[in-house]
Amino acid sequence: MKKFIALSLSLLMLCSNVFAGEISVSLNGESVEFPNQEPVIVEGRTLIPLRGVFEKLGYEISWDANTKTAEFVNGNKKVQITVNSDTFIVDDDMVFTLDVPAQIINGSMMLPLRAVGEAAGIDVEWDAVTKTVNLSAAGSVLDDNVEFKFDSESGKAALKPKESTEGTTETVTEAKVKEEKAYQRPLTDEEKKAADDYILYIKTESFCKSYLSVLGDYIDELNSYNSIKEEDRDKIKGCLEEVIAVNNCALQRIKTISNSKVNNTLYSSVLNLINKADNLYSAMLKNCNANKKYIYDSKVAGLIEQYNSAFSHLWEDAESNAKEYIEGTENWNWNYDELSDTEEEEVRAYQKQAGEIIERNLLSGGSFNFSDIKNNNTEKVKVAAEAIAEEMSQLNVPERCRIDNQILVSGTEFLKESAEIKASQSYDDPDCVYPSALTIAFDYCAKTCAGDYYTMMY
Repeated sequence: MKKFIALSLSLLMLCSNVFAGEISVSLNGESVEFPNQEPVIVEGRTLIPLRGVFEKLGYEISWDANTKTAEFVNGNKKVQITVNSDTFIVDDDMVFTLDVPAQIINGSMMLPLRAVGEAAGIDVEWDAVTKTVNLSAAGSVLDDNVEFKFDSESGKAALKPKESTEGTTETVTEAKVKEEKAYQRPLTDEEKKAADDYILYIKTESFCKSYLSVLGDYIDELNSYNSIKEEDRDKIKGCLEEVIAVNNCALQRIKTISNSKVNNTLYSSVLNLINKADNLYSAMLKNCNANKKYIYDSKVAGLIEQYNSAFSHLWEDAESNAKEYIEGTENWNWNYDELSDTEEEEVRAYQKQAGEIIERNLLSGGSFNFSDIKNNNTEKVKVAAEAIAEEMSQLNVPERCRIDNQILVSGTEFLKESAEIKASQSYDDPDCVYPSALTIAFDYCAKTCAGDYYTMMY
């Protein structure tokens, strides 16, 4: 299994590596048994059955089959989780985000262990050597070691460990410094190409994701109007003018992305869809300007058919390009299938360091987000991105993580470029697809490097 598995754009999500071997769970040193369904790893997150840990903690669990919602209660504490939802509710008013939606597997409701564990006041630690999740039950959701933070922009809450006020010092001997520096070596040409190819591929995929998201918003708006009603005609015309302007910007931006073997199929498919969308919406606008009674005439109907065909081919081409991309990575030293326990431990330790570096430099409002880009705080984002790149370049990087490390260092350029573009834009600037794509691309790079220790935002 490769470290990066490219999926079709119907998912458009990066999957972190799943380490082989059974996962065991202990609570306060006592093994927790799961008779019906063992813990699994989905998208880099460990999921456990609802029953088991929480029953041992004294929670009473009930299930509403109509809403597919589980509720578990312990004294005054109540948690509600709905299948396929990416959030859950604590005490009726605190909303928490799940890294992976709650889901049914083999008849058991499965929950992301770390997110729910923290919300229930459980300390969660991963032992890579024994593949064991160690849980330590705290007294309550808001105990002395946890503080509640609210992100006013997203409207969501999160629990975070309280920051320590005690300073720590570490004495590093000269011999240790020499040993760590000696471990570092320049990337080989093959490793550089691997990182560059990934950057190009993920930039194209992120552009596609951003474009489809923006285009989908306009399609939803157009579908909300009735073209027969006179009062809706001006709204339709205004919407068409906007989407055409956005489409033209997207067309110019994608032409600035290099087209090579690693992204050719997806690149060509997105470019084709942009052109088909422009033809369709331009024809509809022309009919609006001519005050035609029916803007969906035979010509528009034909263009809709072409547009739908291009849209369908996009999904197929995305999957095809993903397979081509993976096949091209066969010779890279980027394979985690045969890690020894020691190597796996090294990788986990490195990923944790990477996650801490990202969080330390880009933490905002209690949970990681890109609010400073949205608020056009270009200088702050630039400083943070440069700090991440500098700190990542100083890490003692395991052999299997060298490409990952370079990917994150390169990905910080996406963050800076996105912030610089947003700073020069007005709120409704039609050039909205590309800066969003850059931010998404950085998000992928961060996940690739930090694995379980980074939660994707897009």
